[in-house]
Amino acid sequence: MQDINELTQTLADRLGMENLQFDDEGLCSLLFEDRFTVTLEIDDADNALHLYSNLGKAPEDVIDQLTCFAALLDANLFGRGTAGATLGFEPNSQSLMLSRALALPTLDAETAYTELGRFVQAAGVWSERVAASFWQDADAEPPVPDSSFRPLGNSGFLKV
Repeated sequence: MQDINELTQTLADRLGMENLQFDDEGLCSLLFEDRFTVTLEIDDADNALHLYSNLGKAPEDVIDQLTCFAALLDANLFGRGTAGATLGFEPNSQSLMLSRALALPTLDAETAYTELGRFVQAAGVWSERVAASFWQDADAEPPVPDSSFRPLGNSGFLKV
């Protein structure tokens, strides 16, 4: 396992940032393209680095909820529509969430960077779909985030 401080500094360098600042609760939020936020959370109890993003509010209408949740379950199946992350529903805020846990004991900087990139791509796709109320479009195809990772930072694809 790479030291968490070394890991986060390497991530910051790769993202073109001076450093990644975690608050006292072990959280660090990154805004991508001024559109969506990805939060990194160090979980000492689970020995994991959690990645998560609030994609927006779930629909209020029960029929729309069923359509929405069925699409989320379909995308979750084998991680094929989520780049390996998991879509979920947070009942207190009525929010749709994307999350992923990376095991710290086996995590190195290159893997963290690659998985963060895949997660960011999926979060971008799903935040756009939720903003467009995809559940109201009967012909909407479930998105499949590109499995070939595009580097973050200097690529022009995503700006932190």
